[in-house]
Amino acid sequence: MKLLLSLQGLLGFFLCGTVLGSGNNTTPSADQPCMASDGWASYYNSPSMYLLVDEDKRHAEAEQNCLSKGGHLAMANDEAEFNILMRLADDELDKDVWIGIRKVEVVTEGSDGGGEQESSDRRRRKREGTTFEFRYCDDNTEPYLSWKDGDPGDRNCVRIKKGDGYEDRDCTSNERSICECVGKWFDVATGVYIKRVDWLSEENANLSMTVEYNLAWVDDRLTGAVPSGWMPLPATLLWSPALMFGNKVRRTEGITKPRVHPSTGAVEELDVSLKMWLHSSGFIFFQMTKVLKVRCNVDLHSYPFDDQECPVQLHAYNGVRFTLVSSAQSKIAPISSDASNVVSQFRLMGATVESTYSTFFANDSNDVICPYFREACTYDVEHCMLSAFLNCSTCGDCGHHVGNCSHHTDICGDPGPTVNSFTTLKIKLSLSRRIWLYVFRTFVPTLMVVVLSWMSPWMGFQTAAVIGRVSLGASALLTIVMGADLKHPMEFISYTRAIDVWMAGCLMAVFCGLLETAVAYYIHYTSLAKESWKRQLVQPKVSIPRARFCRPYYLLQYLPPPPQRTVRFRLPGTQTAPSQLSSPRPARLARKIDRATRTLIPGLFLVFCVVFWVHYFL
Repeated sequence: MKLLLSLQGLLGFFLCGTVLGSGNNTTPSADQPCMASDGWASYYNSPSMYLLVDEDKRHAEAEQNCLSKGGHLAMANDEAEFNILMRLADDELDKDVWIGIRKVEVVTEGSDGGGEQESSDRRRRKREGTTFEFRYCDDNTEPYLSWKDGDPGDRNCVRIKKGDGYEDRDCTSNERSICECVGKWFDVATGVYIKRVDWLSEENANLSMTVEYNLAWVDDRLTGAVPSGWMPLPATLLWSPALMFGNKVRRTEGITKPRVHPSTGAVEELDVSLKMWLHSSGFIFFQMTKVLKVRCNVDLHSYPFDDQECPVQLHAYNGVRFTLVSSAQSKIAPISSDASNVVSQFRLMGATVESTYSTFFANDSNDVICPYFREACTYDVEHCMLSAFLNCSTCGDCGHHVGNCSHHTDICGDPGPTVNSFTTLKIKLSLSRRIWLYVFRTFVPTLMVVVLSWMSPWMGFQTAAVIGRVSLGASALLTIVMGADLKHPMEFISYTRAIDVWMAGCLMAVFCGLLETAVAYYIHYTSLAKESWKRQLVQPKVSIPRARFCRPYYLLQYLPPPPQRTVRFRLPGTQTAPSQLSSPRPARLARKIDRATRTLIPGLFLVFCVVFWVHYFL
């Protein structure tokens, strides 16, 4: 109810009067849009719209008919407009027509002065203290006059005499008429409420969001149409502004809820997207809630540290203008959000609402395209993520969060409604990606794999150690390559993302470690092969027993035993027991490469991490 009353206070409406009878009484009527469906059209490049009424009416009836259509009887402010009205009477209707000028009584003090061009009748009436002057029907300003005979008579109303000019006429006569659009906007008080923000698809660049538009206006014709208070009505029963979403909105869906049919008992879906209430004072409140599939032009250069902006445009036609009041001047903000209902991989950092004058054809300097109201709000709503808990004491403003706002008004002048003009209400959400998911799922695991690969230079050059070094490097390399983020569905892009730079740096660190293992082992193996070849060139001594003379057998027991001599041959295909060979020491160059790798690769990777995080995160 507070929202309704506040919007009612924001709404202004314009009145146009018409002369009834012979006095000065006027009957106000609220401006209604000049719609092409009622016959309004633009003629001869005029900025105004005209309605040709080919039906005989008295002057007062003709004016009342024009007011009911959203305009008034045509009035010429200068010679150019006078010529347009003359052409309409001559070429389009081919009849004499009423225009919005009539004679009114003006009481003045007696005065003998006057211009040389004043008529004798007017000077006489001035001397008597009362004058009758021709004025526009809606105000007291003097109109542009071009009389057929140079001077009017004594009759009270004015018509265009086909092919001649203005001619005074009795107001009770029946004539055709030309209605002119009032040239004023039909103001509709507006407020926007972001009810829900869903997941943003990087593959299709679609964001699903639920937006509630609250519109309010006054129609004096409906004053007293309902009893005191408010009455809900079907949204299709009364006039509502002609609205259409911009081309960024790919699809719109309504809000439905199940309802049991009272007679059949069948469960049916009831559309509650459009709601309307009518007050006894003629105040109308219209609520439109839609689930929008919005196309966001995502920029993934900094993914996953990226910020995105998603705009939604709502166009209003037929002279309807969105009227917004800044949050600093009203208790009801022009845009607010349910910060606790953001179920997305992004945080809602702010929202901007902007209303602009737009045109179908921007070929003329008079076709202005510029905003006339803008309010930008920044949010700090991390605490709103706790709103699901019952004991959240700091979440009172999360349901209708406004934030810290700054606004600008009257950015450009009012061009006035024309047949080519319309207004646009644009809301823009500022989103920042939540990076903690990517930190624990991508950055920390890949960092651990890279650090684990740094164990290779400490494992030596034994056969088992070399196998372990190669397995460790290859496993780390495959783990990073097969990372889940490299397979995350994305739309086709031709540039490098931040996550790609990180993965490339990790791959390079692991690959350098694996390459160092291959180079160092090759140097070590070459040195070991040379030492083995030198050992094969050194031949061992061979002991051959001397030939002895034959002696009696019985004397052998008295002789000392001969020395034992053995001959050792290294035959091809034989292997020496491992216990008999000592492990060769690695080559000096291989040892130096390992020692340098233990500090060089981690140092370079640390420099890469510092540059990466400073560039993308800070």
